[in-house]
Amino acid sequence: MGPLHIIAGLILLWLTSCSQPGAQREAAMAEEIATLEKVKADLQAQLKEAKVAKAGSAGAGADDEEQPKDSRRDLAIQAMGYKMGEKMDLDVGLTDNEVDQLLTGMGIAIRGEDPPTDSDSLQRLGAQIMQRKYEQRKHAVAKASSGVNSEFFAELDAREGVVKTVSGLYYEIQNEGNERRAGDGDSVKVHYHGTLTNGTVFDSSVNRGKPATFPLAGVIAGFREGLKLVGEGGKVKLYIPSNLGYGNSPRQGGPIKPGDTLIFDVEIIQINP
Repeated sequence: MGPLHIIAGLILLWLTSCSQPGAQREAAMAEEIATLEKVKADLQAQLKEAKVAKAGSAGAGADDEEQPKDSRRDLAIQAMGYKMGEKMDLDVGLTDNEVDQLLTGMGIAIRGEDPPTDSDSLQRLGAQIMQRKYEQRKHAVAKASSGVNSEFFAELDAREGVVKTVSGLYYEIQNEGNERRAGDGDSVKVHYHGTLTNGTVFDSSVNRGKPATFPLAGVIAGFREGLKLVGEGGKVKLYIPSNLGYGNSPRQGGPIKPGDTLIFDVEIIQINP
């Protein structure tokens, strides 16, 4: 097994250890695993290209001046490591010693050396440690978000044209559309643009240039409730509090953080039973 396979395996092990129950969490995990598999494939392709380029340069007797500078090569490897670390979502308050130990373990795998004795039980213990740190970070981030959210929704309470439902969803209807409304058993074809309260775009079919179709029962509660407020051809702006969105357990490594409020501009193009 090559180094890239080993590293990918470690990443998937970490992600699996940090998974939470629930259909949304499982779907997010499947998406993350698919992303990591693509990263692994990209890295394998880059490694293959680098080997071919190196062999070609050696055969042609290329000048040293034509080769990348050592500092450039170092930065390239660092960039690859950063991308892997970013995908692993390990920004959980590790101490300097814990970071060193983590890198030591990855180095053992990369060099193809034998793992530590009793590796399986140690990995389980390591996963438990990381899970505790992840939970601590998650609650700290959610607590920090609560103050920002309170101010944001206080402003919405005073804004003309914004309505609050019993569940706590805020919305503005921009176009009622026709009389047909979506039900839980329907699928909908929509264009949407999703942002955080700071303006960060986390998902957008508009930016992709292609509408999305999905079953209404498979989306977060606030989005599902909001799409029932207008008919085909209708447009609505949704302000979804965390408890109606991803709560304290959004997809790891994504732009949505624990406790984040979500804002969607949505146009319903078609409702399908």
